[in-house]
Amino acid sequence: MAFQSILENAVKKFNDRFKVKPEFQKILQKYDGRSVTLNIKGDTIYVFYLSSSGVTLKTSPKEDPEDMYVEMDKDIFGRFLEERRLNVQDLLRGRIKWKNISLKQVKEIKKILGISSLKDLKDKKLA
Repeated sequence: MAFQSILENAVKKFNDRFKVKPEFQKILQKYDGRSVTLNIKGDTIYVFYLSSSGVTLKTSPKEDPEDMYVEMDKDIFGRFLEERRLNVQDLLRGRIKWKNISLKQVKEIKKILGISSLKDLKDKKLA
């Protein structure tokens, strides 16, 4: 669970600020009741539950919700955190798998998870 504290901090940070950011409120309303499963091979499964009142994170739940799903290995996810974007070569070579989610939704989920701030959180943790 190498990324658990980074993702927990991102969710906490998002939940602290989403009430004052209308763009985040709109995204949460759009995805109210949905979930995003992030299966990081070699690490664990993270499930983000989205609701109009915020985001919750669970690790390795007993049942994986059959909703938006993204899968990659931990090296690719680490690179994703560093570069703040998906590598086209990883997509083309099938190293990143997804179902029931579009690239547009990935961008919106990145906003929810504060991907732009995850690198800062990771750097603070390593310091």
